[in-house]
Amino acid sequence: MNTLNDVYQRRESQALKILMVSWILYGAYLCLIMHKSDVKDFYFGTKSRYLNNSGANTLASVIDSHVPKHYKPIHINVLGRHGSRNPTSSYYPRFADLEKYLRQNDKSGKTLDEFVEFFDRLRNTVPSNLAVQGRFDWIDIGKRFCEHWDVLCNVEGKDLYVETTYKERTYESAFWYLYSVLGLYSRDDLGFESVINATAEQVESYIEKLKSEFDFQINSEDDPELRFFDACDKYVMSVDNNDTALWQVDEFEDSEVFLHALSLINDTFCSLGHLCSTPPKQLQTVYYACVHAVMMYNDHRPCQFVPFESVLVLEYLNDMETYLESYRGYDISYKPSCYLFSKIIQDIVAAVDHHIDMMSHPHSNSGLQPESETPNGTHYKHVVRVAHAETVLPVLALLDAVKTGKIE
Repeated sequence: MNTLNDVYQRRESQALKILMVSWILYGAYLCLIMHKSDVKDFYFGTKSRYLNNSGANTLASVIDSHVPKHYKPIHINVLGRHGSRNPTSSYYPRFADLEKYLRQNDKSGKTLDEFVEFFDRLRNTVPSNLAVQGRFDWIDIGKRFCEHWDVLCNVEGKDLYVETTYKERTYESAFWYLYSVLGLYSRDDLGFESVINATAEQVESYIEKLKSEFDFQINSEDDPELRFFDACDKYVMSVDNNDTALWQVDEFEDSEVFLHALSLINDTFCSLGHLCSTPPKQLQTVYYACVHAVMMYNDHRPCQFVPFESVLVLEYLNDMETYLESYRGYDISYKPSCYLFSKIIQDIVAAVDHHIDMMSHPHSNSGLQPESETPNGTHYKHVVRVAHAETVLPVLALLDAVKTGKIE
């Protein structure tokens, strides 16, 4: 009878584990989104900063309200997008064209003055690499998690597993998370003096040192776990490389609503800078300059030319594209994330199995560090995976975390 009870208890605990990972992932999503009550706090789609002005305690409160008070945390599993990054290479020519247009047509120079610092800073950046603000994004995420669950941040050796994609912005984001969680800032062998002046090369060099301390995995370019959107041939063929997959986006760009949003930007350019015939493509680039200036430098000056009504429309356009490509636009948009989700579940099952085993044999190993192997695989107290928006959103779609209607 005791054996049968043990089986039922184990099954009940595993059901709870699966429920818990759903709440943790959903809670993490809520924890990281921004509050939109202030005009300055735009979402900017997947380019949002992790500023968290309103929801710093959301994750803890979500979990605390659904978990019995006597439960104690034994495992944390973090899946996140890299921090704020530099623009992709396709944006640089657009910003250069906008700068050229302003220099040629802004006779007073007052409008150009609001953009010139952003343009100058861009010249010293590497496309797609992590921006300095992105470092602070992940430092702050680490601080928030450790403030709520300090026992899960007291890790060393076999307690910790880190996995990222091969992209610089992901493994550097993971480093700055560890900088916060592990207190790397107190070490005297970092090779740099501050977060701001550290180079990507110095960070990469120190990651090699960290690999000798714990499991820090940087995946190859062929990555079916964290870059399944590249590895899945069906997705690439039917969505990513399919010109008709985003037909709703194309239609919306030709709609009166979208064209009106651009005209409002033109009206603002006209009234503030006497630039009354700005081409539509340049007007949309003004919005992208606003997005990246805020994301990279917390600089809102370019945004004064983008009325809030226009922001809402342009954000909707970006959200529509993201929904189709990485959320529930098509089944293939999110179902390839099943493998990653199963890995997360395996992590949690292994951690809880280990905990059950230790509770069942409290005096095993005479107080020594327990073995890290369980029937369900290697267990860790703290797991962090850093990837891309195209990685995280499909996992949220599997959970149906964000309720949305179909795009008509």
